[in-house]
Amino acid sequence: MDLLAIFQVALRRWVILVPALVGSAIVCWILASTVSPTYEVDGALKVSYPFAATADQAARLQSNPYYDIAATALVLGQLAKSPDVSAAITSSGGTAKYQIDDTGKAVLAVTVTDPNRRNTLTTYRAIASELAKRLDELQAQKDIPGPFRVTVDDVVQPQDASVSHSSQLKTALAVGALGLILSLTACVVVELRSRKRSANRGDKSAADHSPDSHRDEPPVGPLPEESDRVDSPDRDFGTAEPRPGEETARLLPVTAPPKQEHDDRDKTDLGGVLGRLRR
Repeated sequence: MDLLAIFQVALRRWVILVPALVGSAIVCWILASTVSPTYEVDGALKVSYPFAATADQAARLQSNPYYDIAATALVLGQLAKSPDVSAAITSSGGTAKYQIDDTGKAVLAVTVTDPNRRNTLTTYRAIASELAKRLDELQAQKDIPGPFRVTVDDVVQPQDASVSHSSQLKTALAVGALGLILSLTACVVVELRSRKRSANRGDKSAADHSPDSHRDEPPVGPLPEESDRVDSPDRDFGTAEPRPGEETARLLPVTAPPKQEHDDRDKTDLGGVLGRLRR
């Protein structure tokens, strides 16, 4: 099932989709409100060198190995990610998360985020102080005089942290996406079950109307005509059992005399009658 078919099913099952989306929105709002906002400080640290009023000062300034401020900013950016600098920032009270990016123009972009407003500012100031300190120590090792040293200047100097709702927005987007996926899944599951039930009913109806389903049943035809004559069961009168206190009477079959004897008897009787008349 492709994406278009899924959305078509969801629109067809809007009775399920709409309540599911409303429930997801409520859950999304509840979870997003439980996430505390974060505070953010955006600053910029610029690597710069002092102004040279004379040619002699310019020559001495150019003798500084860190005179290339773009390269120096790149070195400081890598130095800020080292474990010892991170430990120094943490010991100074900077426990917030920070990110330092080199813009390539002798400027380090610093971003500090933390749920605590005060800790955000503390961390930013600790980063600026530690990088300036490390650059000054590197130049001190090269015996570079103070007036000709490259410095790290805080260009922005933020005084307060801004509220960032990025964490709440990320939580809301994650919960909302999950709710949408679950809502579409519920619509698809209901649609598939509905199709399966319809297919099962269709197969059952087809099986009931198929010729094979009536193979074992007796044929249905016209009912036999009922005869007006009621046959009585055969009774053996000669062998009927007698009732208590009654004499049994055996019924013997009556047979007609033979025809020849009957004719002879008639003739004899007729002859006797004629003889008496003659006398």
